[in-house]
Amino acid sequence: MKKPNPTVVGKMRCECGEVMEVRQRSNGRKLLYTYCPACKVDQRSSQHVQDYWRDNMVAPDTPDDVIAKLAISAPEPTQETKPDQVPAVIDDDELEEWSPAEMEQTEIEPEQGSGLLLPVGLFFGAIVALIGFNAAFR
Repeated sequence: MKKPNPTVVGKMRCECGEVMEVRQRSNGRKLLYTYCPACKVDQRSSQHVQDYWRDNMVAPDTPDDVIAKLAISAPEPTQETKPDQVPAVIDDDELEEWSPAEMEQTEIEPEQGSGLLLPVGLFFGAIVALIGFNAAFR
């Protein structure tokens, strides 16, 4: 449920140029989120973004005209780990033609039962049909 008076812990300049509030959630891990009047709510919870907001916000009582003069910056995307080795370039001439291994197909034979299932099923089916006809013509 939305709180009528969210806890504003700071302000900063949004990427769109507006002044946005940095707020703190009141439950769970006390994560930060931002509210910009133009962009609305940003609730990203990655540690990188949380640290960026925490490090770049100014006090909530700072005048908006001072915040408007701050440089617009966005959190830098985190670098994914790069592989230590770069795959070597291989010419198509060096590659051998590959084909999948042949699979042996084995035929699965159905198990032979006692043969009693079919007559029993027909017997009970006939009884149900007779009861249905009897009830329909009463």
